[in-house]
Amino acid sequence: MRKQRSSESDFFYQGIVNIKDIAESGESIVKSMGSLKKMPFSLADLHFVPAQVARIPLNRGEKVNTEVIIGPQAKNH
Repeated sequence: MRKQRSSESDFFYQGIVNIKDIAESGESIVKSMGSLKKMPFSLADLHFVPAQVARIPLNRGEKVNTEVIIGPQAKNH
């Protein structure tokens, strides 16, 4: 991996590193990439209702049921 040039920002350099990692491994990077966008609020201002976030997301490798049943028997499944 090449070294970061003095004229490059950390954000740009990390993007180059990520692209090279994806090219070498052939797999997506699963991590937070961050953003330079400034939020007009603080994360301390967020409030969650537990019932709204009760369903735990599936892991990347888990199977997802995408079966679709059309017709009169759909209510029985």
